[in-house]
Amino acid sequence: MIVINQRRAHERIMYEHFMRMLESRSGVVQKSLFPLVIEPSPEERGLLIEVMTELNTIGFEIVMVGNDKFEIRGVPAELAEMDANAIIRQLLDELSDGSSDVKMLLNDKIAIALAKSAAMSSGVALKDEEMEDLFFRLMSCSNHNYTADGRKIMEIMDISEIENKFN
Repeated sequence: MIVINQRRAHERIMYEHFMRMLESRSGVVQKSLFPLVIEPSPEERGLLIEVMTELNTIGFEIVMVGNDKFEIRGVPAELAEMDANAIIRQLLDELSDGSSDVKMLLNDKIAIALAKSAAMSSGVALKDEEMEDLFFRLMSCSNHNYTADGRKIMEIMDISEIENKFN
């Protein structure tokens, strides 16, 4: 039996999707009717300025307005249903986290952070077709065993192992 962490599987799928978008610089913007204005801290502002070009190539439309404010005028179409402020905040948190490898490429860090934001929540009940789609999309990834930051996605377990856990 294969046990798959569906959140991590979806995260891996989204990571590879965002990496392709960053490499091809081909994001599709979903414009917002009402741009969101954010005022990041000075540290966050520096990070946002540093990654703004890359974010804009994958479908964000972020513009600096004034010295300390940014307008989010659009997001990647894949993230249109999500809270843009939460996505940017999580992205900035991930990028400012000192625990990541300093040699990691900026695009890789951006793709990981966006994948974590975009991945489905843990415990979401999927229909059979959705599980099958998720499985086949995961299997088409370059590495379907681990997330981009090294967490295990699936485990092959013998039925007896599962039975032993409940005895």
